[in-house]
Amino acid sequence: MRVAGVVVVVALLGGLVGCGSDEPEPYSTEVRMGLQQGMLLTLLADPDAVALFEGHGVSPHEAVRCFIREMEKRYSEEDFVLLGPAERDTLGYEAGRICGEKYRD
Repeated sequence: MRVAGVVVVVALLGGLVGCGSDEPEPYSTEVRMGLQQGMLLTLLADPDAVALFEGHGVSPHEAVRCFIREMEKRYSEEDFVLLGPAERDTLGYEAGRICGEKYRD
């Protein structure tokens, strides 16, 4: 009985530690790697976009990391995997726009 009480207290404290955090939960390594590979290929296929980012001192890899962080802010991994292709494209576009604005300043 005492062990069960300790487990409940630890679980409650663990829940409190996570409360109030403004940082989104990062996607799993598998999802991040898939996104990174796909986005990097797409970005590298557009020389104008690469030149734009590099002109501001931002490598394609840094840009993709920014895209993924912006996506994580909007959708949890559970919700992200449920999005359809059009919704993912819109999300990727919005993340790219936000990151472009950040780096433009």
